[in-house]
Amino acid sequence: MPLWGNKWRFGIFKRLLISFLIALIPIYALGFYMYNWSKTEIKQEITQSAQAQANYYINDIQSRLNRISTMQYEMLGDPSVIQLANASETLESYDKIQSILYIRARLESIKSSSEWIEDVRLLAPNPQISISATEGLESLEPGMLKVHRLSSPHKLVTDDKKLFMEAASPLLAFGTTADYMPDFIVEIELSTETLKRDMDSSNERPYTGNLSLTFGSGFTIQSIINAPQRKGDYFTIQAKSEEFNLLYSQAILKDRIYETVNRHVFWFWIFSILTFVAGLLFLLYTNRTIRIPLAKIVRAFRNVEEGNLNLSIHHNRHDEFNYIYDRFNNTLASVRQLIDQVYKQKILLQNAELKQLQSQINPHFLYNSLFMVVRLIKAEKLEQATEFVDQLASYFRFVTRNTSDTVRLAVEVEHSLNYASIQQIRFHDRISILFDEPPEHCRDMMVPRLVLQPLVENAFVHALEDKLVGGLLKVSFAPMDKGWQIKVEDNGDNPDDKIAALQALLGQEQHDAEVTAVLNVDRRLKYKFGPGSGLEVGKSELGGVKIIMKLLETEDNNGSSIDRG
Repeated sequence: MPLWGNKWRFGIFKRLLISFLIALIPIYALGFYMYNWSKTEIKQEITQSAQAQANYYINDIQSRLNRISTMQYEMLGDPSVIQLANASETLESYDKIQSILYIRARLESIKSSSEWIEDVRLLAPNPQISISATEGLESLEPGMLKVHRLSSPHKLVTDDKKLFMEAASPLLAFGTTADYMPDFIVEIELSTETLKRDMDSSNERPYTGNLSLTFGSGFTIQSIINAPQRKGDYFTIQAKSEEFNLLYSQAILKDRIYETVNRHVFWFWIFSILTFVAGLLFLLYTNRTIRIPLAKIVRAFRNVEEGNLNLSIHHNRHDEFNYIYDRFNNTLASVRQLIDQVYKQKILLQNAELKQLQSQINPHFLYNSLFMVVRLIKAEKLEQATEFVDQLASYFRFVTRNTSDTVRLAVEVEHSLNYASIQQIRFHDRISILFDEPPEHCRDMMVPRLVLQPLVENAFVHALEDKLVGGLLKVSFAPMDKGWQIKVEDNGDNPDDKIAALQALLGQEQHDAEVTAVLNVDRRLKYKFGPGSGLEVGKSELGGVKIIMKLLETEDNNGSSIDRG
């Protein structure tokens, strides 16, 4: 069976947990969305930056090749080149040599303008000469003039794993090389080694992998990285030059280029784990500080419902539960005390009634009472005999009634006066009675039954019964702080011994000791009215014993549940 049953299936702790999740999940979901969005944006920016670098590199290559191409076409329009190629037979030897030297100087100038250029050559079919920036003047050997290279629509062509830039005069319409023989060709051979070396130098960034330049014919120059620290997962960035039919490819190491993003990912997961741990610790703390104490007090209430009042719950923290636990323990202690008081008061009342009944119906009491009736009848005091019988009947009617545990003070006083009147008839002129009327302010005060009459009886039995003449019983009322006093006094002999005996009796604390009538009255008054009430014994101004009954005014003795006697 669940701890709180079906009634509390959705208890405070579960509602608190659900509220916590409702508050936390949207915040975490928003954070997760922002994390993914920022990660994607950063990756896009990094990728775009890498793409921009690739575009810059291919544009730089294209720009440098265009500068070379511009110088190449400038050579096509040089008058010395045109004159040497078309009218070399008309030139004097000196002029021809000067033209050759000039042209070679121009070729060397073009070669020195870029480290990418391996050699620059002028090929003239008519004079059958070849002028090279590196080799100088040579005869044009068969196979050196490769007209088919001029058919490419692009400025850059490959042949036998070499790179060339070809330009001829007159200019050739693409696709008509079958019957075409140029006047001369300016041929520039590019250095693949230099290109590869430049690629290697640009491949020193820690996040780059293999680089490649792929030309239209499929020829490729590669920069290969074999360093162990460059191992991993790559993605490829490409940039293309349509003018030179050139494709630049760059492999990017994901872990290195996304290192910043990976750090964010790492800290995000650290944050997520810490958030989860913090949430778990919060739930554990809430379970310990709220659910467990709450379940503990619920179990305590269940035990109380089942009748177990002998329990106490404790809380080690100085918080609201500590206050609730203390109030619960105090309330339960008060309930136990009230139950104990009511139970003991009931027992004491029953004992008082039993003792009173036994004392009044014992043969000696009946004999004395009947003897008095007979004596009054013989003395022809019929009216007094009738009154005596009525008093005796009232007495027995009061002590045998069990309708209520409490009566009005006026009723209790009336019963005690009735008892004193019966005893006065017995003792005739030996005893006098001074019995004051209770003041109006205290007549309706509710008191336990049979608390005043036992004190009057005690005075008759232990003080006045042996008086041959001049016995006096006095009952008076006086106000005190928050209550009233009822004084029962006599003028019996040897009061000191009796006072000491009564004080010792009232000082007893053992509840299982024999309970006399006086002790019974004292305890019932204290149970009813609390500390400060009860009996007090002293010496009377009349010369005998004085017993003071102290009654405190409380909320429940204001005259409700009145027994009219």
